[in-house]
Amino acid sequence: MGAIDYVPHGRLAIDGDATLRVDDGKGTLLHVWEGSVWLTQERDRRDHLLKAGESFRLDRAGATLISPLGKAALVSLTPPAPQETAPAFRAPMFAVR
Repeated sequence: MGAIDYVPHGRLAIDGDATLRVDDGKGTLLHVWEGSVWLTQERDRRDHLLKAGESFRLDRAGATLISPLGKAALVSLTPPAPQETAPAFRAPMFAVR
């Protein structure tokens, strides 16, 4: 099994014997350009099968595993826009005496 520690911009080829792991990718858009992939997210009972031309936005924090069905798949991962990931900031309330 291969491992990738970063997500390059553009398209990414995943060999048939490899699994791509995305950690804390909530909001990331996965698009399948060629082939088909099986996708499963941590704390999600559903699995997703995507074929060429289909997309899926990761909707869970934690680990996501993406594996090609067949010899290989060509995918792209687009990170969410900053406003999609940044939590609303509230200034802490405190008093100094």
